[in-house]
Amino acid sequence: MSNVKMSAAVVCAVAGLAMGQITVTQSTGLARATAGDGSGQNQQTSASVAGFNLGASKNFPNGGHVDADNVWGFANWLMSGSFSSHSFAASQNEAGWAETSTVVRISVTQDMDVEYSGGYGVNSPSGSADISLRNVATNGYVAGGQSPNLVHINAGTYELRAESYLPYGDLSGGFNYQFRPGNDRCVNARVIGAGIHYGTTNFATNDGQATCGSSNLSPSVWYKWVAPRAGSITVSTCGSSFDTVLSVYDTNSCPSTTGTQIACNDDAGPGSECGGLVSSVTFTAIANETYYIRVSGFNDAQGDFQLNVGPANNECETAKVVGEGSYPFSNVFATTDGPTLNSCSAGGVDTQVNNDLWYVFTPGQNG
Repeated sequence: MSNVKMSAAVVCAVAGLAMGQITVTQSTGLARATAGDGSGQNQQTSASVAGFNLGASKNFPNGGHVDADNVWGFANWLMSGSFSSHSFAASQNEAGWAETSTVVRISVTQDMDVEYSGGYGVNSPSGSADISLRNVATNGYVAGGQSPNLVHINAGTYELRAESYLPYGDLSGGFNYQFRPGNDRCVNARVIGAGIHYGTTNFATNDGQATCGSSNLSPSVWYKWVAPRAGSITVSTCGSSFDTVLSVYDTNSCPSTTGTQIACNDDAGPGSECGGLVSSVTFTAIANETYYIRVSGFNDAQGDFQLNVGPANNECETAKVVGEGSYPFSNVFATTDGPTLNSCSAGGVDTQVNNDLWYVFTPGQNG
């Protein structure tokens, strides 16, 4: 048992849910066509962050022609683009050449998964292309080239380069970098403690199974929590924006089936602290035991969510409404989120009410 904070009017600031952790900070593009007979060149360039569609072409005597096209765009955590070049002349020695270049710099504020697909084809022995995503700080290669790849990256600054050069013949290629939540796969489950955690299942894949909520094909993300002590613990998605499904597994490694599942809930229901279509589970934790938490959605539902670990009324925004009467409570696993109170100081030193719980009481009359 511990101190309890109560007020007649509680104003709780609800933090915004985490939708995006990736930002394009700059992008440049080039499409250049140069005549083989020295009659000049034509080119288009762009410095648009949102994307671009560039094209350049050049005709020259003897029926010679060269063109270059370069397209890039970013939406829904997907960086995608394509490039193509064509160069023809009466003979290979008379041909012009084409160049394309896409350079995109991004800022990633949280660890993420990146799934790459792409590549290029060319029928000229002198034509070449390069597609790569690199960590700017280390110049370390992340993903690209001719083969599909799935990698996990840390927060930082990254740069995409897609460049091609063609002196004769045909060349075409493209790339797709789909970014996903960093805890999309259980193997990268995010380690958390008690409190509120914000996340999203948007752009996530399906990983894992649960026995409730028709969520075995739904996008899902994973968390890992180690109980610091024994006691009853509540995990909920109160404050989430979609129909969530919540499941908990008592295991030291990622569960492949539901054999280690100890709790599962689709709808907490109108009688719960959450209400509506969000989810809530309560279980008895064992000290130092590891628990995996899977957040997904009912029947393919997805969106932003708020994951609450601790007593249901651990945070101000999930304060429990009470009337006159007696209410048993436990602040095991509760965190501290309230203001300092001089009237509650311990010998004038500690003015913070620690490991607090929140209640809302509205009096029926003055007094």
